[in-house]
Amino acid sequence: MPIIWISLVALWPGLLSSFLRMIWCVPIPEDGEVVSRLLPNPSVVCWSDDHMASAGLAILGLGIWCLGIPMTLAARLLCLRDRQAPENFRRFGYFFQGLEAQFWWWDLLVKRLDVALMMLVTYTSFVLDPKAKLMLFPVLSGLQAGGALITIRYWGYMGITENKMETAIIGYPLGL
Repeated sequence: MPIIWISLVALWPGLLSSFLRMIWCVPIPEDGEVVSRLLPNPSVVCWSDDHMASAGLAILGLGIWCLGIPMTLAARLLCLRDRQAPENFRRFGYFFQGLEAQFWWWDLLVKRLDVALMMLVTYTSFVLDPKAKLMLFPVLSGLQAGGALITIRYWGYMGITENKMETAIIGYPLGL
């Protein structure tokens, strides 16, 4: 069963981008009015009868695959009595190996949120101006890096030294 979880999580970014492209609508001026059209297929007017089938599939996919899979896996890991037990670590260690025990959720939830925000900016009309999109990417990356510096510490052979070096390398350019 764990290999299925790993496969589902590995497919997650591709599915997210595909589902977001299915509802990526942009305003296009047409005969004195602005019409919202599907960017991958501009002949389709967004939220019209032609678009509703694919939009419904995209919304269903976003809910089940992109929200449901990580949340179900997080709930499954949350219900484990001892995530560090050898049997549990063998089955689910892929998702939290290298993290301190109390931050088992970091890669599964926070990093997924980071990828989701980047793809939301990329594959939707959340930000219309392409220059604004390009300016928003480093801001989102900086917020993620700052959150990582404040919230989580990785453990390893040289944990304390690595934490200080990571903080200096990432934090200095961000002004943290």
